[in-house]
Amino acid sequence: MSEYCPVAGTPGDIILADFSRYVVAMREQLRADLSIHVKFLTDEQAFRFVLRVNGTPIDTRPVTPLYGTQATSSFVALAAR
Repeated sequence: MSEYCPVAGTPGDIILADFSRYVVAMREQLRADLSIHVKFLTDEQAFRFVLRVNGTPIDTRPVTPLYGTQATSSFVALAAR
């Protein structure tokens, strides 16, 4: 379940994915911040961790095998049913 998918029963509500064909890149190193000012009166500290990443499929279009006619894709959304 994801808030990014359409309502159940509509096209694209179920996605079949092969994440071995997906590339993830880190844009910068993990950044950790500490604040002693957030809950000063109760001697509490607040931590914040920031990690910027981006990802994309390796194949931008469906691929037709050399000895075949049926195109394949790493990410498939089910049609209307």
